Amino acid sequence: MGNGTSNGRPAEDGAPSPTSDAAGSSNRRKPAAGTAPGSRRKRNSVAGEAVGNIDGKGAVDKNFVGTENASMLEYGYESAIKPGFDPEDESESKECQDECLVQQVFLNDQSKSLVCVFDGHGMHGQKVASWLTRNFEKVFEGCHRSIPDTEPQKIKKTFELAMQKCEDCVAEEYEGAVYSGSTATAIMFDGETAHVAWCGDSRAVVARQEAGSTKKKAIELSHDHKPENPEELKRITEAGGVVQQVEKCDDDSPMRVFSKDMLDRGRWAPGLAMSRSIGDMLATSLGCWAHPDYTAHKLSPDDQFVVVASDGLWEVFENDEAVQWISEYVAMHKDKTGHFPGHSKKSTAKSASQAIAEEAQLRWIREFNEEVVVDDTSVVIVWLKRISGMAKNILKVDHKALPHRQRRSSVEGKIPGL
Repeated sequence: MGNGTSNGRPAEDGAPSPTSDAAGSSNRRKPAAGTAPGSRRKRNSVAGEAVGNIDGKGAVDKNFVGTENASMLEYGYESAIKPGFDPEDESESKECQDECLVQQVFLNDQSKSLVCVFDGHGMHGQKVASWLTRNFEKVFEGCHRSIPDTEPQKIKKTFELAMQKCEDCVAEEYEGAVYSGSTATAIMFDGETAHVAWCGDSRAVVARQEAGSTKKKAIELSHDHKPENPEELKRITEAGGVVQQVEKCDDDSPMRVFSKDMLDRGRWAPGLAMSRSIGDMLATSLGCWAHPDYTAHKLSPDDQFVVVASDGLWEVFENDEAVQWISEYVAMHKDKTGHFPGHSKKSTAKSASQAIAEEAQLRWIREFNEEVVVDDTSVVIVWLKRISGMAKNILKVDHKALPHRQRRSSVEGKIPGL
């Protein structure tokens, strides 16, 4: 997501300006009246340096990582982070604010694993997302130890306590967290259940094989926290917030959360385009809390894989479309020995997470007619089935920017194949 500036300058007192994307999604269409000539509308994110690690603990091979660990889960994991960019600018100087985390052994338990996606926003959004990537696991573990095993719904309560503690720590560490924050979508797998907790609009779905069909159906594991949702709107309004679009913006611009007191003084703040997040302390005072929703999804034999992604993917893919696209891509690009694309040292094909992240960014260019900065896009896929040709617990990582030639080809209408 964005860097919390408009035309390169921070808004007054650090607050986002009406046309900035400091608080999540912004506007898709042409700049509103009064926008400086030559400026480009940022919907969610700006380009940045590729992230060099998946778990905050050190650099990894960006092309292939095979892991041999003690995990008892017969899963395969892969992730891709594609920094956003301006289709008309080949600069690589902008900051990527997406992060993801994969731990194949979690809570010191060989039967548990953890995957997360964090999508930062605001001037210090990258710092918040990076902090979460480095610290969420140990915060969760500490909260888990503090809750008795006899406590009903221990996992749910651990997620709730952990996300609140993360927000407290972020607020203490970063003064800029007043106007900056991050989504957080986390899934703990225990072999039988996917325990899902989330704040914001980074979405998780599971692909289920439909009976008597080759098609996959997406089962939603999370729902986006949007301020116009009735339950969210009620809480925000009662806390003194106002939910509306930015004035002089297009009809399809997102609903945002503003302070009534600040609006009365002519200031548009905080402008958060989601109703829950980690950080965003001004928005927290207006009811946009760090209290996650939680669901426990009993894994079915028909569940094939799980996708967790930032809204860079979901802005241009419907749930069912995404899981079917991934399924068809894998079927087309498995090698002769049955290896999944990208899941062997000899593989020449991109992994599915890399391919769909790149496809999403190309769709941003095509569907939004170059009128927006393409969003950072992060995708984590967990393959739930032990598949022929896939080594146990293989971890495929790709955190590289989309090549300039692909960006330019798409702008010129020459859509490169994946």
